[in-house]
Amino acid sequence: MPLRKIWFLTLIHIWYFLSMRKSYKDVGDRNLNFTLVVMD
Repeated sequence: MPLRKIWFLTLIHIWYFLSMRKSYKDVGDRNLNFTLVVMD
């Protein structure tokens, strides 16, 4: 996997973590979409 993609996924994980602290329900739906993107 390209290093750029790993870095991008890391930033997304951090952003989702911060969003989860702000709004748990909203992130619940986003985590589902994030999982689908990672599996693609």
